[in-house]
Amino acid sequence: MTITLDLAPATEALLSDLAEQDGQDKKAVASSLLAAALENAAHAREVKAVLRGMEDSRAGRARPLAEWDAEFRAKYNIPANLEPLSEEELNALP
Repeated sequence: MTITLDLAPATEALLSDLAEQDGQDKKAVASSLLAAALENAAHAREVKAVLRGMEDSRAGRARPLAEWDAEFRAKYNIPANLEPLSEEELNALP
């Protein structure tokens, strides 16, 4: 996929310098830098989501899994000691 970016002169100069130092094409360096920045942004979003969940738990806005599990099992009449299906049992399902 081709994307065209208009870079500020200072940013383009930094990119050119980095590409020259690494002996690489500017496009390759820009692609690598963009991929790394996108990975970092995705990771930061995931960390924020975990931190929000932890804060919700500390603030009492969450409930223990055991409590939810008991309610779910009662609602759908699932025995508490029900074991997961084996691989063989799963393969035999229609």
